Amino acid sequence: MQNILIYKEKQRPMKSQTRHIVVSNMSSLKALTVMSLMVFVSCNNGQNNNRTVTGVSPPSIQQLLLNQETLIRIELEKKLRSVEEDMAVLKKDNEDIRKEIAETIRIGAKEIADLKLSVSENTASMNSINELVDTKFASLMANQTDNSNQIAFEAQISSAPGMEFTGSSGSVIRFDRVNLNVGNAYDSTTGKFTVPTDGLYFFGWHILPSYQTITTTSLTVNRVPKSLNHCDTKRSLGQQPCSKMSVIRLAMGDQVWISYPSRGDNKSKAPYSIFCGFKI
Repeated sequence: MQNILIYKEKQRPMKSQTRHIVVSNMSSLKALTVMSLMVFVSCNNGQNNNRTVTGVSPPSIQQLLLNQETLIRIELEKKLRSVEEDMAVLKKDNEDIRKEIAETIRIGAKEIADLKLSVSENTASMNSINELVDTKFASLMANQTDNSNQIAFEAQISSAPGMEFTGSSGSVIRFDRVNLNVGNAYDSTTGKFTVPTDGLYFFGWHILPSYQTITTTSLTVNRVPKSLNHCDTKRSLGQQPCSKMSVIRLAMGDQVWISYPSRGDNKSKAPYSIFCGFKI
C-alpha cells in the first residue's frame, strides 16, 4: 500500500513546473536559487513517504542557501577575474597610447625646433643678401655720372634732292636727322652745336662725296676753320668716304659746325654723311 502511495506521490504534478516557467527569463544564478527552493518545498510535500523509500533526508534550507552562495561566489569570482583581465588589457592599451602620444609630441617638438632654426638661418641669409644688394646699389649710385653733366650728340643728313647735299663755299652743312642729343646742345635746324660748359670736346664727321667730285669740309668754330677733311674722287673708279676727328678746348657759348670752306664741288651723299661730338 505504501508502494502504491509513493508511486502516486511521484506521479503527481509538481507545482514547481508552473513556477519554473515564471523564472525562465531570470538570470542563471537567481533561477538556480529559486529552483532549488522549489525542489526543497516539493520534497516536503511528499508527506515523508519518500523518506521511507529512499532513506535519504532532504537538504535543509540553510544548506541550499549555502550551496547557492557558493555558486554565486564562484560565478562572481569568474566575472571579477574577467573584469581584471579586461582592466589589464585596457591598462596596457592606455600605456601604449600614452607612449605613442609622447613620441608624437617629441617628434613634433623636434620638427618645430628644426623649422625655427631653418627660418632663422634663412632670415640671416636674406638679411646678408639685402645688405650686399644695398652696398652694391650704393656703390653704383656713388659711381654713377650725373646725366645733367653729360653732353653728346649725333646727327646725319637724311633728306636732299637726289640724296645729294650741295652747298656753296662757306655754307653750313646741316645734319638734320638727330640720332642722339644729350644736353640738347645741337640744333638740327641750323646744323650748329653750342657749347654749354667750358672744357675739352671731341668731334668727328664722316663725308661721302658724290662720284668723281672734290669735296673739302671743315670743323668750324665761331666762323674759323679748325680742322679740314679733303676728299678727291675724280681719279677713283668709285666713291671714296672721308672721315676726320678732332679734340678742341672750348668755352661756354662757342658754336661749332661743319662747313664747305673752299670752292669746289661741295657735294655730300645723304644719309652716309654724319656729324657727332661729346664733352670729354
